[in-house]
Amino acid sequence: MEQVESMWPYIPQPVLYNIFSYLNYKDLIRAGEVCHLWYIASRDDFLWKRIFFQNFKIERSVPPISGKTWLEEFKRLCYHIPIVQTETLTDHMHQVLHVSFSHNGKYFATCSKDGYILVWNSTYPARIKYFKDMKKFCWKYTQYSQFNESDTLLLVSGVHFGSPHSTSGEIAVFSLQAGFELQCRVVNKPYDIFGTWYSDQHLLSGDLRWLAHLVSTSFLWLNKASQETSSEHVPITQNLFRFYNRNASSIRAIMVSNCLPNSERAAGGSEDLNDEILLKENIVEHGNPVSHRDINVLTNQPTTTRNQGIC
Repeated sequence: MEQVESMWPYIPQPVLYNIFSYLNYKDLIRAGEVCHLWYIASRDDFLWKRIFFQNFKIERSVPPISGKTWLEEFKRLCYHIPIVQTETLTDHMHQVLHVSFSHNGKYFATCSKDGYILVWNSTYPARIKYFKDMKKFCWKYTQYSQFNESDTLLLVSGVHFGSPHSTSGEIAVFSLQAGFELQCRVVNKPYDIFGTWYSDQHLLSGDLRWLAHLVSTSFLWLNKASQETSSEHVPITQNLFRFYNRNASSIRAIMVSNCLPNSERAAGGSEDLNDEILLKENIVEHGNPVSHRDINVLTNQPTTTRNQGIC
């Protein structure tokens, strides 16, 4: 019986492109392994443009990165962007506003409009380790959380119940080593400052005071993460900065970079640094602009109060 030669190698390119347009990205890659002609057709940029927008649901007006093909952009999003869903968590009763992860990767915390803060074990399947209903503290909802550097404390920021135009909020710190016990509560105004860790045991909060119409002053406070103190002479809060605001503007967010301790003081001169302390201790702190240890030392000195604010 005479063998009939296959006509697939002689298919015109426009017909081949039309056939390939019905394939998903996996089948298109497999088809490109048949022969050199099909390999060239499977790399067509118009085909991958269609597949790209079909899979990632992005507006078609969005162009690819300059110098990249649609295939390369598809690979970038597939290989380098985590899109694998392992499970669906339904423990919150309202919209989830924020998710934060511990530095060691063992836990993550979720904030929600239902007023709860949940701390999860990040193993599969995820399980709730701690939870707290912040509505008991007159919170409307929890909006932000952050683990300290040693993953022993969790900072939680939320919004207070009040009038529709109220900007009052609060920050709470919980221990991750003592059954999620509350360590401190700090007023935070406006609430969208959120707050942040300054060092492993100190955090920053905000305050807003109106001076006149459209004129206000924003304060940044340095707070101890625990309200317990060994001496009444050790301050729990310390005024760190003061900003003068015009045109109804105000401080809306705080971020602390991982600077070297005392970086700004070292630039101006290091005569007042205690070299023995620096040699004996491995100090790793956020020093922006000075560490909390220096603030406590300066506060305990029997001299006039040092103005640490900026007017």
